[in-house]
Amino acid sequence: DEKDSDQDSKNTAQEEKEIKDDDEDKTESDSTPAADDNSEESSDMNQNSKGLEDALRTLSQNNESEELKIGAQMLYLYCKNLSKNPTVPRYRKIYTNNNSFKKKVGNLVGAKDFLSALGFVERTNFFEWSETSPDTKSQL
Repeated sequence: DEKDSDQDSKNTAQEEKEIKDDDEDKTESDSTPAADDNSEESSDMNQNSKGLEDALRTLSQNNESEELKIGAQMLYLYCKNLSKNPTVPRYRKIYTNNNSFKKKVGNLVGAKDFLSALGFVERTNFFEWSETSPDTKSQL
């Protein structure tokens, strides 16, 4: 347990450093004038971020905490696998008839909206991730 705690602390410190570095990069890039194309992309990104925020709010406010915890772990796993392996076909699809999906994610209010906000498109019996816009991967 102590080793896990140490590892968690190291991971958290690394994540905080990456966030700080990202913030510094954004600050530097924010000071440059934006072209018209960039403002359109920015608007799309803001809209995608809003959709993601709304889906997260729906998830957190409309589900029991224990169910949400289990479902969120599964949603995180989908995102993690896809972000690390975006070209691997098996990580680009989430089958809704899969028992794990049905038990852990399928009954969560807002889960489908969350997946859609990340760029997944709902098909007959699965969600398929699609790179429809350049910022889709950044949502993961």
